[in-house]
Amino acid sequence: MQLVRHDLEFILEQIRIADAHTAGQDLLSLVGEIRLPYGLRTVSGTLNNLTPGQENFATADRPMPTKLGQNFRAAESTTMDLDGPGPMTVGTPTSYAQTSGYVFDSTPRTISNLIAHQGVSNPAAQAVSDRVSPGPVSSDGSLFIGAVAPDEGLSAPFNSFFTIFGQFFDHGLDKIGTGGNGTVIMPLKNDDPLVPRKRRDFRHRRRPARTPAASCP
Repeated sequence: MQLVRHDLEFILEQIRIADAHTAGQDLLSLVGEIRLPYGLRTVSGTLNNLTPGQENFATADRPMPTKLGQNFRAAESTTMDLDGPGPMTVGTPTSYAQTSGYVFDSTPRTISNLIAHQGVSNPAAQAVSDRVSPGPVSSDGSLFIGAVAPDEGLSAPFNSFFTIFGQFFDHGLDKIGTGGNGTVIMPLKNDDPLVPRKRRDFRHRRRPARTPAASCP
């Protein structure tokens, strides 16, 4: 990446805006227009949206709005004893309705693998390859799947919107409060790419803190 003087001047101006905002000046007055990409993001996420009344949209430590009815479905039975002398034993049913302990569910990892894996062992990848870009298979069993526009070529097959949306979505998940609601255990299937590396045979993530639907904004 090469920067010219104009680039450095633009960066410096954003730092000056942030300094003035930190000193107490109104950020909207400093930026001038809510759609301009000026200033620096706050650590808490406040004022990412300068529309009046929306200044706290997507800020940290806020409950995620619930638009649909909550459905805490049954999960899978335990495949290992993780609580020692506790009540859980191998074969104990688990459910997302639990508010503590371990919930066993292999499907999040399976979904992740199906999305990321472009090998012949993935039926979804094979189907897409046969439809849009049939071709040779690499020596490691990977399929070449070219970028194809959703409207059969009328639009660009890829643009930076995907990157922006992915970052937005990931950051939104990162800001959800976790803890106090147990842990999800994701057992690895025998064909999981992590298994040959002789790592532990499961992944785990703390569950988001449960918030009553009525209290969500």
